[in-house]
Amino acid sequence: MTIATAQFNFTIRFSSNLSDASTFVAITICVSLCSILLVVYIWVYHLGRTILDRLSIVRAQAKKYSKISAIQWFTKTIFMNIFVYSFGIVVVQAAHVIARLTAATPCDEEIPKVLCVFRMIAAAISPSFVLLHVSITIQQALSTFRVSLRTQSIVARSCIFAAYCYVALYGYFVFRNEPLSGRTQLCSSFTVNSELYLIISLNLMMALEIVNLTFAIFLVVHNKKILKNERSSYSLSRTFLRMQNLYTMAPYIPVLALHAFVHFIVPYYCLIAPLAFLIMIKLGRFRRQGHMRNMIAPMQQSNAQEVYFNNLKEAWNKPLN
Repeated sequence: MTIATAQFNFTIRFSSNLSDASTFVAITICVSLCSILLVVYIWVYHLGRTILDRLSIVRAQAKKYSKISAIQWFTKTIFMNIFVYSFGIVVVQAAHVIARLTAATPCDEEIPKVLCVFRMIAAAISPSFVLLHVSITIQQALSTFRVSLRTQSIVARSCIFAAYCYVALYGYFVFRNEPLSGRTQLCSSFTVNSELYLIISLNLMMALEIVNLTFAIFLVVHNKKILKNERSSYSLSRTFLRMQNLYTMAPYIPVLALHAFVHFIVPYYCLIAPLAFLIMIKLGRFRRQGHMRNMIAPMQQSNAQEVYFNNLKEAWNKPLN
């Protein structure tokens, strides 16, 4: 039995053992609604205020490259996918609840099958989370080894494009023979004829997630090790590079670990991932000022350190032209 099959069977047993199926549906709807609200809240009030909005951007190159960093592209893409996935789950589950409440008999608890399109979209988007996690690690590896910003930008957009190509192909092969006419009592995330594609994709995504988690942890350890040596050199550019890698990878490690071991429970990932991101923001791990303080190499004279920090703070707050 494969890992994916074992987790799939566990999920089915978990949902079937609930005393009331409506309880499971209600929990899923609440979790998905919370995910939507949390993503919108972070996007509007916090994402633009973190270090991500200027990450990997050098002032001298600001006119040549986009002011949106590669990591911010990935973060916004993940948040957008979480929103779409959660919205699709809410629509389908809410339709099932309404059908159940208004049906005269259990046989009448059906919804228009065209609404299953939302469930199909959500199911097709699921693999993109793994691919975007891998893309973030790739970008961090490029940044760690000081690859040019142009290359990082090209790779970032290529990874996002490849992720959506996989989503489109996965959705096509899994749901291509699924009719959308008539009514149904259940909108499934897979079909009988697509079981092979589902199992292959799940095992592939889980293998990628575990390998990616291992490599991401290696990058964090590697950056910390090199940072100890580079801080003593008083090189602002190198220290900034290492510190931004550490601060951007920190919130993704628990998210990667969560998704690697609960691959099937995507609605809960869609809630915990932005929640972990928000907690990291509230703790100040992504605040510019805190980042700048930690970036400054230790200096012997306190007055020199104060002057150095004030100059850096003024340069940081100056708008990019």
